[in-house]
Amino acid sequence: MKNNLTIKTTTLLLLMLITASLTVTAQRTEQNGEISILNMLAERKSN
Repeated sequence: MKNNLTIKTTTLLLLMLITASLTVTAQRTEQNGEISILNMLAERKSN
């Protein structure tokens, strides 16, 4: 029984880690998108 609980706990932790890393990746991608939009606007103004 104890072994089964260990497997469940490990699986939960792995899922949490994957979710956390995906969230961080999504936030970075979003920030990069915002930065590129700002750069485009700045280039238009300079022209």
